[in-house]
Amino acid sequence: MQRLKIYFALCLFALVFFVTGLVCCKDPVEPSPDNQDLFYAKVVARDSSAYVWWYCSENSSNQDNVSIVKIFCDEYSESKENTKDIDSASFTSSYELKKSENKYLISNLSNQKSYIVCVCGYDDNGNENYAEDFIVTPGSFTAKFDNATAVIFDNKIYFSWAFSEIDKEQFKTVNIYAREKGLGLNISQVSKTPAYEKILNESDDINDTCPRYDEYYSCVSSDKKYAVNMTTFVLRAVNTDGIETDESCTVRAYESDIPVVMLDVDLESNYDDFILQKKIPASLTVTNDFEGNDIENAEITIKGRGNSSWKSSPKKSYTIKFSKNCSFLGMNKAKSFALIANYFDRTQMRNCYAYSMAKNLFTNLAWTPDCEFTDLFINGVYQGLYLCVETPKINKERINVSNLENCAGVSDFDKYGWLLEANVRADETFNITTEHNLVFSLKDPDGEDLSQELKTCIQDKVQAVENALYSEDYTDPTSTNYWKNYLDEKSLIDWILLEECAKNPDSNMYSSCYVYFDPSDQKLHFGPVWDFDLGFGNIRGVTAEDWKTKASWRYDGVTVNDNWFNRLWSSEEFKNLLKSRYEELQEQLVQYFSNYKNNLFDNLESSIKINITRWSILGKETYKCPEGYEQRVTYSDEADYLSEWLTNRFSWIDENL
Repeated sequence: MQRLKIYFALCLFALVFFVTGLVCCKDPVEPSPDNQDLFYAKVVARDSSAYVWWYCSENSSNQDNVSIVKIFCDEYSESKENTKDIDSASFTSSYELKKSENKYLISNLSNQKSYIVCVCGYDDNGNENYAEDFIVTPGSFTAKFDNATAVIFDNKIYFSWAFSEIDKEQFKTVNIYAREKGLGLNISQVSKTPAYEKILNESDDINDTCPRYDEYYSCVSSDKKYAVNMTTFVLRAVNTDGIETDESCTVRAYESDIPVVMLDVDLESNYDDFILQKKIPASLTVTNDFEGNDIENAEITIKGRGNSSWKSSPKKSYTIKFSKNCSFLGMNKAKSFALIANYFDRTQMRNCYAYSMAKNLFTNLAWTPDCEFTDLFINGVYQGLYLCVETPKINKERINVSNLENCAGVSDFDKYGWLLEANVRADETFNITTEHNLVFSLKDPDGEDLSQELKTCIQDKVQAVENALYSEDYTDPTSTNYWKNYLDEKSLIDWILLEECAKNPDSNMYSSCYVYFDPSDQKLHFGPVWDFDLGFGNIRGVTAEDWKTKASWRYDGVTVNDNWFNRLWSSEEFKNLLKSRYEELQEQLVQYFSNYKNNLFDNLESSIKINITRWSILGKETYKCPEGYEQRVTYSDEADYLSEWLTNRFSWIDENL
């Protein structure tokens, strides 16, 4: 029985090998007649061969029909007249109307030499009624594919790819085959994607080897019989003579099980603004949303987001904004959303895992953004698996406080809320630098919408918090400087614990740290949590080996600026609050990731595979990637690394509380 199984397995392998060989070794595609003449001929060359086709129109009368075809071939020189001397090859044959064998191969020609091929047609009486000369030069047409993907949704197959090597002057189209059959597609060249090389020069990450191309191509097949998950397609480029390349590209199609977002952006006209991360117009369509949240051609604006990630990764993140409140991907209605690339996170899990923990475990954070995964296309080109996230904003569905933009004057200042981000880059309209050199940017409302008097009120309020923290009696509950009078205790504790679990490098009041003023209690509240793609061990230097050093607590001894957390960390009361809250959540924290990982992968398996094909970074270096990346060459390797990191991190926290 075992031998029989082996025999059938070998037969199946041989059959697959044979079929693949048939697909990958096809003759050049037969050119279609481009006129309605009674007789038409075409000669093309590839490698050391010339291919001759001829056609006889079905509309021709019998007396005009070509019944005999003769082909002559000789080396061509511009210094002599076109010749019809029989030299390299000759051929004579009767040609019958509708006969399928209307092709002839001239072999054993020299590459890079020019030949003249004459095709002559004669009627039944031996009269020549057609003659045409063709000058051809045999030689290879090279086209090497890269980043080729095939995504199935809405019963269609969406192909996109780049060429790592191509002669654009010779390139005409691409033939795509499935099960030995050509799909007969019309290939359209996609608008140039941003030339990322222009901004890479500003990046410190010069070792990222993921390929970057200025041009991508795409096409769509509506052939339902091939729109089946795991179907294998073979792509071959075709030159202007109608000849296919010897080299082919094999790509497996995966069916997207998540919503698909398609953006149309005029990058040609708006390229400079796009690179500078300014808003440009676009249109957005959502399809394949099984919850019925499809959108068709909504007018939006789009701009690049991120700092180091924008400069150092080819997979970009974006902020999109609708003209009016919209329930995008089923999330609460709003105008602004973020499309997060997660390029540095090979698992694609870290951000959404952190948000899930914040929503379900660290519930003292008043608001945590919803997020949904999507497969993103820009101008028809597949861009990868993205995480769409609600952006931090003040409104009733997000940070639910009265917005300061509605404040009539300074006397009513304390009745309204506002949102700040710790942001050392100070790149917003209104920025604050405290006496201890912390930098905050006003995120909502926009600084342009506020009077200088209201801006001064914000600055004074933030400085008052800092003054209290750095007073001698900031730990005294009877003092007006007591830290709990200025900072919301519960949100602060949960915010710090989550950041500690992740050992998030972006949580040191450098950037991506949000606080908002709540007029109901006149305190600064921490949150929402944001930006974890480099957390959970995903950055060089944050590995198991350094957990035992003095910096193993994220906020113990932080020296970036004069951090508020340094001051709080010196309070025994504060540390006891952290310990007590952690012990409440300890058991759930340890179990949470395992269930979350399994559920996530079950829902995203296809999209993860396509994303890996599009962005081939497994086992390769990217921005500040953690040690050992060379050995983690599969998605499972990276997921296991994250799981092991979390296990070790929680164990360390348990031992060192």
